Amino acid sequence: MVACPHSMDRLLRRFAEGEQNFPGINLTAANLTAAQLPFINLSDANLHRANLKRAFLPGADLVRAQLSQACLAEINLIGADLLRAHLHQADLYRALLSGSRLVGADLSHTTLVEASLDGTDLSGAMLRKANLQGANLKG
Repeated sequence: MVACPHSMDRLLRRFAEGEQNFPGINLTAANLTAAQLPFINLSDANLHRANLKRAFLPGADLVRAQLSQACLAEINLIGADLLRAHLHQADLYRALLSGSRLVGADLSHTTLVEASLDGTDLSGAMLRKANLQGANLKG
């Protein structure tokens, strides 16, 4: 199932008009490369295989979001809430996750190479076979 282009266009238009709440939206395989969506609420959203490379989502609510196999390389998720998010096999190369909450998140088989995870809460997160080479885990 692929996200309807109208769903993406509608989301971007409504966000530009000031709306920030899009819980449960289906954006499967959506192309949101370099999207500017600070503080957006995408809790319970389906972003499976979505492309969010270089997207700007600081403070985003991604609680229980489905982000498996998503491209999140170089994304800004500083201070984001990813409680119980599903990130299995996601690409988080050079992702900015400082101060974010990944409590109970599934990060198995993810690429976190050179990711910034300082001050990130990883309590109960599944990191089985995650690649953390060069990641900043301070704090």
